[in-house]
Amino acid sequence: MPHTISELLEGKPETLTVTLTDKATTALGHMARHDYSQLPVVDAAKIVRGLITYESIMRAMQRFNCTLQNLQVSAAMVKAEKRSPDDDLSDVLPVMERTGSVLIVDADDRLLGIVTSYDVMEYYRASRRT
Repeated sequence: MPHTISELLEGKPETLTVTLTDKATTALGHMARHDYSQLPVVDAAKIVRGLITYESIMRAMQRFNCTLQNLQVSAAMVKAEKRSPDDDLSDVLPVMERTGSVLIVDADDRLLGIVTSYDVMEYYRASRRT
């Protein structure tokens, strides 16, 4: 039985995000507090601009030879894999195996949510119980 990404997103809280102008310390603080390994980067209209990860922060600090306090999100973000909420969940599994997460966007690239490997595992575990 096929499952759409929108089914997985049902009932999930609004996605925590950062903006291009936020400091990397802000992103890292959110990730540490919530035990996340990545956060979507959006603009004021919630249009996806990229993704920031622990790894992308470390690489940017090394590349720009700067401290964490001097690093902006825009300098540390990476390209994000994006999908539609109508996509079949099984179709994004190979992407998630490679990247660990997929951002779910509407037709205008506005963020609807994020799906991580953990979310998929929990979704399938819960669906087996019902």
